[in-house]
Amino acid sequence: MGACVLGAIILSACSATHIVRPLPRGTSAWTTSLGGPFLPDAVPTKLVPYLSVGWQHGVTDDLTLGGAVHGTMAAFGVAGGELAATRQFASQHAARPAVAGTAQAYLFAGKGGARVYPSVGVVGSWRAGERALVYAGGNAIAQFSGTPALLINPLFGIQRTVTRRAALQAEFKWMAANADTRAGVFEGESSVRGRGVMALQLGLTLRRGRVP
Repeated sequence: MGACVLGAIILSACSATHIVRPLPRGTSAWTTSLGGPFLPDAVPTKLVPYLSVGWQHGVTDDLTLGGAVHGTMAAFGVAGGELAATRQFASQHAARPAVAGTAQAYLFAGKGGARVYPSVGVVGSWRAGERALVYAGGNAIAQFSGTPALLINPLFGIQRTVTRRAALQAEFKWMAANADTRAGVFEGESSVRGRGVMALQLGLTLRRGRVP
């Protein structure tokens, strides 16, 4: 796989903070996130400013559907977005975490045509007091040409409720942890032994509808 294509996938996958737990049934939320790979030698901001804005809706207490548009890709003449479904499979019980899985598709269209990158992931989350969740997990993004066929992305983060309807989120990822990123777009910056790139996303969620 070409380094530029790898860079595009990593940037787009950095677009949004993870859905940690599904929204309650009937609850909707606006989401926005800003952040991306650490490139301290390549960009003045040290962190690539990748922006996305999305919408989520709780279909049931255990299932949330959503999507987002990727604002940064538009600046390069590419229409980008994503669709996602998150389902909770287990509730938290004492030290056992709540477990949620997400199926996702990243969609892009530009002069070079249209591309779809499917993704699946799982996250375990724990309550940290009354207002916060800490979580850890990862996802895998599939590509249909080049190697590796799956890009593995471990992650961990914290989500904190600041008002009844607003929550902040910080998420740290090791993007493409199984891919060689020593050449091309990333040139080994923030990689671990030449693999992947470290990334940070900061997110804001604003809920509407039934909020417990």
